[in-house]
Amino acid sequence: MSWDHCGEFCKSEILCGHFNLEDGVISFSDGEVDSWKIGTDPIVCIIKNYFNECLTAEYKDPNNVNVEFKKTGNSLEDESIDQQIFALVKYKELAPPQGLSVVFTVSFKERKFHLHCTLEKEINFKAGQSPTFIEGNKSDIIFFAKQFSVGHDAYKFESSLHKNHYLAIKEENGKRILYLKLCPTDVVDESTRLDIHLQNRTI
Repeated sequence: MSWDHCGEFCKSEILCGHFNLEDGVISFSDGEVDSWKIGTDPIVCIIKNYFNECLTAEYKDPNNVNVEFKKTGNSLEDESIDQQIFALVKYKELAPPQGLSVVFTVSFKERKFHLHCTLEKEINFKAGQSPTFIEGNKSDIIFFAKQFSVGHDAYKFESSLHKNHYLAIKEENGKRILYLKLCPTDVVDESTRLDIHLQNRTI
C-alpha cells in the first residue's frame, strides 16, 4: 500500500493502528486487547511478495481455497484478476493497538473464505464470513499490520495468536506459499515483506 496510492488516511491506519474518527473508534489509554469489533470499508487489494509475484487464490471446493504467489503477465482474463483480489477486513480494538487489526478474506463463487492459523502454526483459508465480534486478546484470524521497516512502503503481518510470528513466503514443491515464521521484531526479513496495492472495487 504505497503512500502515493493510499494517502495519509491509510498510512495513519497502518502506522498508528487505528481508524479515522469517521469509523467511530474509541481508543483507550491502557490495558490489553480483550475484544475486536468489525469495522467498515475493508482494504480491497492485490498482495505481492518481494519477487513481485501476486498472491493468487484457487478454488478447490466449497470448503477449500488454496493460495500461492504467481507471476502475472500484462493481460489477464477477468477471472484471473478476480483470483488476485483480496480484502483486508479491518477490526477495531478496545485497547491500545499493536498495529491495524485485519482479517484476510477472499471471495469465490459467492462464498467467502478467511485466513486462519492453528495452534500448530499452520495457516489456510476456511469458508465463512468474518465475524462481527471477536472476544479475547488472541484470535486465529486476526493479524496486526505493521510497517515493514522505517521509511518503507511495504508491510508485515503478525499473528495475534502467535506472538512474533509473521506471514512469510517460502518455497514448497516448486511453489511460493504463505506460512507463519518466527521473526524478531528488530530483524528486517524480506520473506515477511508484503506489498499492498489498493483496488478501486468492492467484493
